[in-house]
Amino acid sequence: ALNTAIAATRAGGDVVLFGISSGDYTLSNFQDIVMYGKSLHSVVGRQVFQTWYVVSNLLQSKGHNLQDKIYEVILNRGEGTVFPFREFDPVAFEKAIKEHPKIVLKY
Repeated sequence: ALNTAIAATRAGGDVVLFGISSGDYTLSNFQDIVMYGKSLHSVVGRQVFQTWYVVSNLLQSKGHNLQDKIYEVILNRGEGTVFPFREFDPVAFEKAIKEHPKIVLKY
């Protein structure tokens, strides 16, 4: 899963590592991490899961219209930021990621 995550990360992107099993691990195509400026970040501590619960509750709660605000402000009302997964086009995706901070693949 880690090698897949690294391969799927865009140039200059970040991979967050946590909950990885103990023992040795081999990174495939290590040169891609260096050549494409990908960063690996490890997370330590138990607050990761607590943070997920808090964010999950915020996103699921309808009372404060957070979903609408995310869609309008961060996702530009879906214009050029939401792509159907089945119609994924790497060229269009790379163009969009340069114009918008967040891109969503809709399954």
